[in-house]
Amino acid sequence: MTGSSPAISTKTYGPGIIVLAALFTASLVTANLLGSKLVTLFDITVSVGLFIFPFTFLVADIAAEVYGKPAARTMVLTGIAVQIYVLFFVWMGGQLPAAPRRDLTQAYEEMFSLTPRMVLASVVAYTFSMLLDVRIFVQLRERLGRRWLWARTNAATLVSQAVDTAIFMTIFLGGVLSPWDLFKASLVSYATKLLVAALDTPFVYLGVSMLSRFDPTVPRPERAA
Repeated sequence: MTGSSPAISTKTYGPGIIVLAALFTASLVTANLLGSKLVTLFDITVSVGLFIFPFTFLVADIAAEVYGKPAARTMVLTGIAVQIYVLFFVWMGGQLPAAPRRDLTQAYEEMFSLTPRMVLASVVAYTFSMLLDVRIFVQLRERLGRRWLWARTNAATLVSQAVDTAIFMTIFLGGVLSPWDLFKASLVSYATKLLVAALDTPFVYLGVSMLSRFDPTVPRPERAA
């Protein structure tokens, strides 16, 4: 019996993508777990998670630059799946009865208080914005080549973070805050994310340079000049 079998991809990835995936997932989960911690800087109260989330966009851009859109997209979806997995067990941990000798139920609930509305807002907003970030970054690279990495990174972040903030704040606080207060809170959140993302830009160059130089599975045309 003869016939043609479907082509099987032989593309492999080296240790670099594993490191990026680990950093991405760890940052995503950490940002969610620390999201209830609020800090005040320059009379502005923000969540600690706002300082960690932009790092995930940085890692995704590095993955897209070095390994391409399929690898970056797979990394993002896997990270989001792990996030849901962790949040589920955090919630389940709060439902289990505490030991009488060491009842930390109140402290646990205060630290890991995750309302269904917050979880929904976080997952939906992050999924849409993260995939949008990768798509914009890759499209800009197709048009501009490897030039202007800083511009491509920040342009993708500028749009994707706006989408992330708009979706999250609307689902989580829509109807809770007045439209004006919701706008002000969203503006502060968006500005903080952009500031952190801008400060992260040098690390994009560092990450791309290191992976292009030390990961042997990166094809020569993909190596940084």
